[in-house]
Amino acid sequence: MSLRTVFSRFLSGDSSSSTEGGPITDSDKEDDLKTIKRSHIPVVSHYHYAFLSRLVYWETDPTFKPREREAKTRVPDGWEKIMDAETFHLDREGYYASAYLKRATNEVVIAQRGTADEGGVRADLMMLFDQISVQFQLAEQFSTAVHNWCTNQQAKTACPQHIITYTGHSLGAVLATIRAIVENSMAIVFESPGCRHWVDDWLLKHRHKRSPSVGHTVVNYVTLPNFVNTLKPQLGTVIRIPSPLVHPRSTTEGHQVTISRTASFALPFFAPDLSKYKDQVLEVLSTINSYLQTTQSIHSIENIVPLFKTGEPQEQDLVLHWPQGILQCAELLQAQMGLQKIAEIKDKKDKEKYQHLQAAYEKTHAALYKGEARSPHCLPLRHFGKEFAHWLSWLNSLTSMQRLRALYPDTPHVPENRRNLGRIDAKVFTEFQIDEQTDDVRTSTFITAFELLAYMETNYGRLHEKLKKAGLPATPHNNNHAKKGTEASLTTTTAETDIPWAILATPIHSARVPLAKL
Repeated sequence: MSLRTVFSRFLSGDSSSSTEGGPITDSDKEDDLKTIKRSHIPVVSHYHYAFLSRLVYWETDPTFKPREREAKTRVPDGWEKIMDAETFHLDREGYYASAYLKRATNEVVIAQRGTADEGGVRADLMMLFDQISVQFQLAEQFSTAVHNWCTNQQAKTACPQHIITYTGHSLGAVLATIRAIVENSMAIVFESPGCRHWVDDWLLKHRHKRSPSVGHTVVNYVTLPNFVNTLKPQLGTVIRIPSPLVHPRSTTEGHQVTISRTASFALPFFAPDLSKYKDQVLEVLSTINSYLQTTQSIHSIENIVPLFKTGEPQEQDLVLHWPQGILQCAELLQAQMGLQKIAEIKDKKDKEKYQHLQAAYEKTHAALYKGEARSPHCLPLRHFGKEFAHWLSWLNSLTSMQRLRALYPDTPHVPENRRNLGRIDAKVFTEFQIDEQTDDVRTSTFITAFELLAYMETNYGRLHEKLKKAGLPATPHNNNHAKKGTEASLTTTTAETDIPWAILATPIHSARVPLAKL
């Protein structure tokens, strides 16, 4: 039986036959890898993460009519819903989540819903003051139920171990991030309000020792800085994607705030000093109202999902510095609008009059936001975490043929499931190189950099043993992993840590990074 026939039977689920014959040649291996398609790699696409983050809102949307709900809550092809929070009476206090299964690859995604009712608003307020909300405990109970279900399924059907990852939007992004960190899993989240302080001050203080690698498997997509995604310091790898809406204009037309006749009559009596500045107060309120309207639109998961329909967005920034808090967010947007107004001046001489003002806006902008343009197929090695960076560096020192021999079994007598996994391992790890000048991991068009990271994370145990047998040197000792961190450890540059844990404290000094336009 030919190698190609055996592999095609694996892809179709037929494992009834075994391969006979001598050792598999390098030429056969290379030919075999050409038959592997992206759909064969057990990694959830970021479009599906975004889709499921939206779906978990739609499942409980009270405004949908029955027929509309049925149409909107259909899962993607190849996926099925296995349970939700209501199954275990956990849909209380504003909490809701669903678990979805892709049987072809045994992948389970737990999607955490964000704020949808007054219970969610209460959880938001608790997060604002770095306090524990009951939603975190409800999320823990739901995760336990999903893990128990997976264990029972493996016992009943002898299926391979399920790969559990997380996703969520807004408040749901925080819940997903916390669960992924606790379980050493992966989380792809959207528009998180930030939870680094909460993780630092509570989760890692009371349950775990902080590690510089905490959060390297959390990918947080954000859009234009707004009043939600700048609320708290961010955790993990933060990627800014194109805003689904244009920037708010400097004009407040359409967002005007007015004072009622009764208030206008009473203001001189109860607040005489304030009444003198009524017009200025209205202008400030109108501007704030404009920002709120903009936040509501660009923060919505409804407008984010379409950005991923054809894959990870080609236009994106790796965030090096992100505004922290509503005031910094408002100042950044104000600087951006000022630059936009100057850019709209057509007369060259008139524009020159504003060169100093433009420089002031640009410096303000640079102090509050810094981003490095990236391709979905490129990611700095430090964002893979210390151990995975060690794996990739070692593999990068090998030739493509050496990688192939290290990962792909030479003999057909190896059990078929291991042989099939070896094929996929070899395919994934021959599709990247490390740029020695920039220390960036660059992948081929077959797989994105984040998909490579996800494959390593979700197959950690098996890959670790395989690479050790293939000659992987021991991971260099790093005292940072053995120490409990201090606040000082959070103020280093991203070049000094394994992940951008200190992303908000990163000094703005890199001449290599151009000013990114939001």
